[in-house]
Amino acid sequence: MDIAKILVELRKERDQVDEVILSLERLARNRGLGLPPAGTAAIVAPRRGRPVGSKNRRSTKSNGITAVA
Repeated sequence: MDIAKILVELRKERDQVDEVILSLERLARNRGLGLPPAGTAAIVAPRRGRPVGSKNRRSTKSNGITAVA
């Protein structure tokens, strides 16, 4: 068992872990800037208000108004 070789491998792994941590910290810091990820773009927010096609229609029979064509 070569301790020097083990130390070199552990240092490489430590550097890789440090890079991953820095990348994740940058992602967490920049959250909310720019375009949303593609996965969240598929989620559509519920529409508010009146459904399409429902209008305030007046019935000509109940008002006593006759429609002229």
